Amino acid sequence: MENYIPFNVNHLKFFFDAASLGSVSKAAKKNYVSQSAISQGIKNLESALKCQLLQHRKSRFALTEKGEKVFNEAKEIMQSLFNLQHKIKTEVEEVIGKVYFGMSHSIGLVYLPSIYRSANTLYPKLELDVHFGEALQLKEWVKQKKLDFAVVVNNVPFPDVEYTTLADGYFKLYAGAGAQKSSHESGILVADSNSIETRKLKKLYKETFNQDLQINAALPSWEMVVKFVDQGNMGLGFLPDFLAENLSESLVAKEHNLLKIPYEMGLIQSSDKKFPFHTINFVELIGDCLKRNYVTN
Repeated sequence: MENYIPFNVNHLKFFFDAASLGSVSKAAKKNYVSQSAISQGIKNLESALKCQLLQHRKSRFALTEKGEKVFNEAKEIMQSLFNLQHKIKTEVEEVIGKVYFGMSHSIGLVYLPSIYRSANTLYPKLELDVHFGEALQLKEWVKQKKLDFAVVVNNVPFPDVEYTTLADGYFKLYAGAGAQKSSHESGILVADSNSIETRKLKKLYKETFNQDLQINAALPSWEMVVKFVDQGNMGLGFLPDFLAENLSESLVAKEHNLLKIPYEMGLIQSSDKKFPFHTINFVELIGDCLKRNYVTN
């Protein structure tokens, strides 16, 4: 067995962040380095591991089969390093207190178990009080100081609160297993026919295919859209990728290279709110959980 690590851990982190975010430029922004530094770090990692990790495509960021394996192993390594960092940090000042926070239902459904599990492990004396709601309702609770902060799915700015991006992705069209029809033939299912993302999709669809998009139904929630698409051939579901790809193993993105609408997952807080030590640590933990468990395509 080798008695040394044959690569720089920072280069592994550069690769992991680029793969998690699906972008070299986003990884550079996260690590406060240039894009060339990220690219060179990945090349150094490939040289050290003696394998190609990335498919060299101009249109999109993609991993090779070896790259997928390294990425999956890197998740565990990054989590261990994250835990070590927080353990050392909190040995200096113990994380004790209560956090009142809000979360969109969809984010909570996918990420909250992981967030609570990590918080219980790292900060056993931290008390958490979570409230769920739609983005605008959560924003009002933050402004009223009922919540310390809230984590929301957002594709428009919040001008009257402080906003920080934690992760991002795309709304895409998803089909159930075995579905063959395109969106032209089957129509789509949405959670809100008047939402900003649906209006953007209609416009993009018209520009791309020179015809109007057929909406079969507007359902009460994204989660219900997932269920409908997963269980029946009623049309394609217009869904945020983090939800579709974490709630169902059978949904497949259709026409996603043409019809993608970007969104962000972000943290909103009152502009005059200064977080205490225990809240700062918990916010960092949430950001790490969102990025670490994120699915990209």
